[in-house]
Amino acid sequence: MYIIVSTDLTGDDMTQTEIIEEFKKLPPDQRIDAIEVILRSLRDEFRGRNSIKEKMARAAKKLLPDYSAGGELTSVVSHISPDL
Repeated sequence: MYIIVSTDLTGDDMTQTEIIEEFKKLPPDQRIDAIEVILRSLRDEFRGRNSIKEKMARAAKKLLPDYSAGGELTSVVSHISPDL
């Protein structure tokens, strides 16, 4: 199984195996630097996802009363269509 994770300089897709093989060719200090950059990037990505999820959860909690029976939103909808 091949997983395409990047594109090399020629524009051809590289597989995960190819990237790892190229990575192994780097001197140890450059591999450590690359790993640190990758980990920092992943941490930032996960922080961003968590931040968005937290903001969405707070917004949903604030809107919950409007969507509950008797809330402002249900009152507006019931005037538009009594069947709702």
